[in-house]
Amino acid sequence: MFNHIITRSLTLISILFLFVQCENGNGGILPDPIVAQSLDRAITEDMVLEDNPDLDVDYIIDREIDIRANVQIEPGVVIEFERDAGFFVSSLGGTLEINGTANKPVTLRGTRSERGFWKGIYFASESSGNRMTFCEVLYAGSSPFDGSGITAAIRVKRARIQDCRIEHSGGYGIHATRGEADALQGFARDTIYESQQYPLYVSAAQVKDLDGASLFLDNRQEFVRIQAGLLLGEEHVWWKLSQPYYVTDGEIQLSNVANPGTGLTLKEGVQVYFERDAGIDVTSNSFFRTEGTPNARVQLQGKGDESGYWKGIFVQGPSVQNEMHHTDIMNGGSDSFSGLDIRTNIRIGAVGSCCDNAYLKLQDCNIQNSGRCGIHQWDGSTLIEENVSYSGNVTDKCD
Repeated sequence: MFNHIITRSLTLISILFLFVQCENGNGGILPDPIVAQSLDRAITEDMVLEDNPDLDVDYIIDREIDIRANVQIEPGVVIEFERDAGFFVSSLGGTLEINGTANKPVTLRGTRSERGFWKGIYFASESSGNRMTFCEVLYAGSSPFDGSGITAAIRVKRARIQDCRIEHSGGYGIHATRGEADALQGFARDTIYESQQYPLYVSAAQVKDLDGASLFLDNRQEFVRIQAGLLLGEEHVWWKLSQPYYVTDGEIQLSNVANPGTGLTLKEGVQVYFERDAGIDVTSNSFFRTEGTPNARVQLQGKGDESGYWKGIFVQGPSVQNEMHHTDIMNGGSDSFSGLDIRTNIRIGAVGSCCDNAYLKLQDCNIQNSGRCGIHQWDGSTLIEENVSYSGNVTDKCD
């Protein structure tokens, strides 16, 4: 009996001790553990997402979030997305500012480390405030945001993207062809790694904003894809990238209509591959220039290694800036740029007052493997050649 009473007393004392241990210094129960916040609805008021140093993950998102206000993400924030979740930055007042730093980048990743796990970010807004600085976008690109069929870690109509890493996308790394010419203004020092598609798909007018310091590594398609189209009103400079350019979807056309001074310059070491029947059309009063060097030649060729694969280059105007230096032009002459059956790597001039005085200077160039002519020169046009070689063409020169 006595022992039983002692045992019950000790048990009661133990329970009381444990209860006391669970109290905090102020006599209250300890608060619930801190967990990541959940974002589960459209954002219609300005919001700042903050880093909590006590958490490995600050926010969890389980759906597509429509951003219709200004959202700022502070340095060090980590956001995880469930399958097919993402950020849609709406044209109805949406702005997204990702403000990481070198020491505290912002991380956006899937809840699982699986290629193409979450949807990604779509900047449908053209706000000048859209920006991504010192960030990581990991395992995005699961599915399109709309009926376009475009899958990418980041889709852009306009956003400044600097010092960011985009890795393991289930589609493109960045897709920007639906944006304006300045959609990627400020693009710098970014890395796109192991995308299922091309690291970048941009329009010809957007290429001028790409920089040579960015890296494109181990992507399924080892090219930067360029959607052909009009270049207007300024000199467009293409720099050597860590991967070659690949021009698709027709012709790049340099147009001077109400936009004098349009030009395209390819800097030393640039490599451009062309889809079948793609080409470059240099209209009257615009100009085309390549600036290769003996150790870093410019190369223009079809993606397929066969004669007559792409259209080639058509120089129509008299600009003395039409010059090509230390450049290899290969595999052109698939088709004509006009109704005449003129298939050639380089065509200079055409009938009519716009084009019968065209000008081109070639220095230290190789003209190779045309489907018909190496160069076709129209009467009245000017061709200056210095140390130019021809090989593998059906005919080297035609007129």
